[in-house]
Amino acid sequence: MLDNGDELADEAVAQEQEGKKLLQRLHDGAPGDPDYHDALQDFVRLGREHIRYEQEMVWPVFEAAVSREDREKIGDKLEAGKKVAPTRPHPDTPANATVQKTMGAGAAIVDHVRDVFSGREADNPPDPQTK
Repeated sequence: MLDNGDELADEAVAQEQEGKKLLQRLHDGAPGDPDYHDALQDFVRLGREHIRYEQEMVWPVFEAAVSREDREKIGDKLEAGKKVAPTRPHPDTPANATVQKTMGAGAAIVDHVRDVFSGREADNPPDPQTK
């Protein structure tokens, strides 16, 4: 366990929640709307800050504390989870693991059905090749 792992995770989750809210604003808006433009600028700024935070703060600590073998196992679980995870932002879903597991499953089903009927599924990149 990392000494400051909870703090690192809390900050990352807070950043991701803010990103979900901005994605929802983009989804609800239209290019040309003033709020859309503001949300897009905020999303780009927040995305860059979040990437920098994870690259400079989270991943070095995580990599030093977790073996390569365990990181690969976690990566495999993440790849499997992406197949059943929601494909759209749900900013009103609390950042609580239990809530996300239960509500996330329902949201994922709805999202995947919407993706098929809207043609969005075809726009998704293919899964990476497995080992």
